[in-house]
Amino acid sequence: RSQLEGMFMKKFESFDNIIVRIDGLPKIDRLMSLEAFVKLPGNHFVEPRTLFATGSSLTVASGTRVGRIIATGALQEILKAHASRNSWNGSFKRKNILVRNGCYSEISMPFHAEFSRDSMLNDYIAYFDEVISLFELKGVGCPAFFPWMRKSLLRFMPAPSPSFCDEFRHFQCFAMAQFALKRPVVRIGFLSNLYRLRRCANRQVRKTLLAILRSLSLRSDWRVIVLLHSHPILVKVYLFNKKKDKEGNGGGKTKEGNGENSKDQKGGEKTNDADYKMAKLTKYDNSANHLVIYTRHVIEHGMDPAQLESDDEVLEDEMYQLDDESIEMLSELDLLYSHYLELNDMLEELFYSGMMTKELWQVFEEILDVHNMVEPL
Repeated sequence: RSQLEGMFMKKFESFDNIIVRIDGLPKIDRLMSLEAFVKLPGNHFVEPRTLFATGSSLTVASGTRVGRIIATGALQEILKAHASRNSWNGSFKRKNILVRNGCYSEISMPFHAEFSRDSMLNDYIAYFDEVISLFELKGVGCPAFFPWMRKSLLRFMPAPSPSFCDEFRHFQCFAMAQFALKRPVVRIGFLSNLYRLRRCANRQVRKTLLAILRSLSLRSDWRVIVLLHSHPILVKVYLFNKKKDKEGNGGGKTKEGNGENSKDQKGGEKTNDADYKMAKLTKYDNSANHLVIYTRHVIEHGMDPAQLESDDEVLEDEMYQLDDESIEMLSELDLLYSHYLELNDMLEELFYSGMMTKELWQVFEEILDVHNMVEPL
C-alpha cells in the first residue's frame, strides 16, 4: 500500500470521523405555524400578473400554488370538523394553523364545547380573516372570485337540523367547488365541460340544464361590463362575426344568441362610442346561459384575437386592432375574463336551483369529480 492509501484506511477505521451531509434529504413531518410559514421567502399566497406588455396591459392578482393548496387544506379541516358536529367557534388564529411539510394544513386547537350555527359561522369568518386575507395584494386587491367566495359560503352554510347531514354534504361539495381556490386551467375545464354538457347531453338533461341557466338573470349585467368596462380582447370576442365561428352559427339570430344584422343601421356614422357599443348589446341576454356561451367563445378564440373579424366595420377601425396582442398561456386567458365576469352566481344556481333533477345532478357530478381534484404539489 502507498502511504496515501494507508492514511485513508486509518481514518475510516473509526466511524467517528465520518461526516454525512443530509441537507438534501426530506425533513419528516416538519411542522410550522402558518404565521411563521408565510414569512419565509417563496411562501407568499399571491403575486401580480401582468397580462400583455403593450398599451392595453392589465395587472391582476393571482393566487400561488402554495397559497391555494394551504387554503384548500384549511377549508377541508373546517368542513371535516363541522361534518362531525365540532367547531372552534372562530377561536383559531394563524399561529394555531399548522403547515406540515410545506403543504398540508391542520388546526391545532381544542374544539368549542357547543356546536351551533353561530359557532360554524365564526369558524368561516376566522378562516377568511386569518387565511384568505393572505391573498390580498396591496394596490391590486384579491384574485378573482375571492369576494364572492365569502358571500357564497356564509349564505349557503346549513344550520344544524335533522337533515343536517345531507344538507352539509351538499354544502361541502359546493365549498370545495369554489372558483377562487382553483387553478386557472381547472376553471377553464369546468366551463368547457359545462358548455359541452348543455350541447351534447341527452335531451332531458340538456333541457333541465338550459332551463336553470336561462332562469338566472345575473345581478350585474355582464354584457355592459364587457362592452364598456373590460379589455379590448373581450370586446372583440363579443363583437366577432359569427359566420367565422367554427360551430357554424350564422351572423343573424341563432340558438346561441339574439344577434342582429352586423351592418350598422346608421350607415356607418358613429356619434357616441358608448351608445354605439350598447346597440350591440342584444347579441346575448343577461342570463347564465349566454354567459356560458360567451365564455366558451373567449376560450376558443381569445388567444388569437387578430384572427377575429368584427361584426361591424366602424368598430373594426378603432381600438380593436389587436395584431400586437396575444395570449400565450391558458392561465392568462382565464385571468383576463375572470377579472370581469361574475361566474360565481352561475355556480350557486347550479348547486341550489330548485329545478335541479336527479338525472342532471348525476351528470353534473362527473364534472365536479374532475373540478374538485386536489391540486398536485
